[in-house]
Amino acid sequence: MICAAALTASAGCLGSAGHSASGPSGAVSGISGTLRLVGGPAPGLPRPLRHATVDVLAGDRLVSTMTSDERGRFRLTLPPGRYRFALKGGADLRPPMAVVTAAGTTHLALILDAR
Repeated sequence: MICAAALTASAGCLGSAGHSASGPSGAVSGISGTLRLVGGPAPGLPRPLRHATVDVLAGDRLVSTMTSDERGRFRLTLPPGRYRFALKGGADLRPPMAVVTAAGTTHLALILDAR
C-alpha cells in the first residue's frame, strides 16, 4: 500500500515562475518545498523523489502541474486558495488540503510513504 503525508510550514515570500499571484503588499503567493519517498528497499530512509510530476487541484479541477528537480524540490506560483496534490497518475498526497494565502509562499514537505 502506498500512503502519502505532508507537513505544512510557515508562509514567507519567495518568487517563482508560473501564474502571477501577488497579495496587497506585492508578495508573491504560491507553494514551495520538497517531495521525498520514505520506505521501499532497505534502509527505507527518506530520499528525494526526482523529476516527479504532481497535479495541483482545486476541488476536482486540475489547475496546474509541477515537476520536482534533482533534489526533489518544487516551486509554483498560485493564487490564494485551497489546493490538493496528487502524483501524476498516482496517489493523492496529504494533508488533503494546503492553503495558499496572499501573504506569501506556503512551504510544504511532501512525503510519499511506500511502506
